Amino acid sequence: MNGKRHFKGIRETLRLPGDRRFAQVLGALVVLFGAVTFLMCTLFDKSRTCLIGAIFLVVAGLGVSIPEAQAFLIRIFRSLLAPFKKEPRYEPTAERAIETPSAIGPPPTATTLDLPHEQDPLPELGRLWTSVAGVRQPIFDLLGPTYFLDDTYHFLDWNPAFDELVAKQLDLRRGWHAGTFVQQLRNVAEVAERSKKVFGSGKIPLIDTEVLEFDSEKYGLIKFRKIASRIADEHGRIKAWSVNLNILEAEKDTELWGDLEERLAREINWSKYALSYDKLLLNFDDYLELIDKIIREVGDARRCIDVGAGTGNGTLRLLDARPDREVWAVDYNETMLQYLRNKAQEMPEIHGRLAILKEDIQRLDEYPESYFDAAIMINVLYAVDDRVKCLRQVHRLLKLGGRIVLSTSHKGTDLDRLFSRMREVLQSKGLWEELQDDHRQARARHEKMDALIHRDTKEDIRSYLEQAGFSVRNWYDDEYVGAVVIVVAEK
Repeated sequence: MNGKRHFKGIRETLRLPGDRRFAQVLGALVVLFGAVTFLMCTLFDKSRTCLIGAIFLVVAGLGVSIPEAQAFLIRIFRSLLAPFKKEPRYEPTAERAIETPSAIGPPPTATTLDLPHEQDPLPELGRLWTSVAGVRQPIFDLLGPTYFLDDTYHFLDWNPAFDELVAKQLDLRRGWHAGTFVQQLRNVAEVAERSKKVFGSGKIPLIDTEVLEFDSEKYGLIKFRKIASRIADEHGRIKAWSVNLNILEAEKDTELWGDLEERLAREINWSKYALSYDKLLLNFDDYLELIDKIIREVGDARRCIDVGAGTGNGTLRLLDARPDREVWAVDYNETMLQYLRNKAQEMPEIHGRLAILKEDIQRLDEYPESYFDAAIMINVLYAVDDRVKCLRQVHRLLKLGGRIVLSTSHKGTDLDRLFSRMREVLQSKGLWEELQDDHRQARARHEKMDALIHRDTKEDIRSYLEQAGFSVRNWYDDEYVGAVVIVVAEK
């Protein structure tokens, strides 16, 4: 027993403590050693290297011992390194954002609850993504129902779970005030009254929680426990709000959790595909030729929209083809859009000409009518649930005589032929060893979507366009290694 106690005492002695006392003692010892070294150097060695080493020990000891000194030293080192740090050539600030129409379309009802900032002007469409960029993290898409509000309680963004359970049913729009959601709650009176007291006063809380009762057409009554948390800027001011809705109960919980699982799996699959998408396709000549042909068919259209922009390869070619062209890139997958944002940061020549908008491409009815000269959809239509609805909305966005140029798969699409050709090209460029895993993942993704890729005949595609109000002008039947058709249609 004595031996065990002795061994335990040694372990406790050697264990690093978890509080600040250990750092303070260690820092003081380092400072003392540095001071003694400095004294010895001045008396005996007197070399510059010895003196610099002693001074470094003193400074390092202060940094370990005193948190404030540590923060000060970090700022000093950052300042010294700043001239050598490569800065990005483009920062997506609001001033550089494209001048989109002044406001997002208003909610479908004029009724308000007189909530704080509810009567404020709505933010511009093109500036939403610049506002949310500083508060969003990739993990956001993998959480339960969650959304971001700006400092005036307007929706900046929401994740797939909130979209599936709430936003789709209410047809919400990013940029609308949170009151548009509150109005639809069963306990609206209680929530609205409390909101005025809590957020309308001068003393706004750091955290706010309450129960929200939402009547879902599909899942019955859902009870959420709301947790709203401040996101502060570097000065401590409110930058945004993160609002998480924990699901307490739902009348049809089996259906709810099943749909959530399916939606999140779809989002994760698209995000995983984004990692392989550009590495493969930007090295695949047939894909680059497909984009070039679509861009040529757009002609001289000055104001364009890329519907289902993905990582933005079509968007950037549109911008490159005409130096005064304005392009709106619309997609709902955050990972895809982040790839586009990263590319845009490296292209100062597109400043002021690009708007990146996160939205379901089947919900474009709030975008400005007759605003665009042309639209493109590159390998997107096959994955849309309601193809006619989507095309009708694109039709509404185009000016009279405006054209849509799209490519899409069909029942005759041969994936084996496409991926065999891709492999041949990568091998000829010496890239196969590097990209074969990406090739495999992309093929697996296509196989999971096989039913969507092959669900429409060519006659179906023409019918969708005609039902949406378009007149087909050109039809290219065997493009992209025979995998797609290219259709040019006009309003």
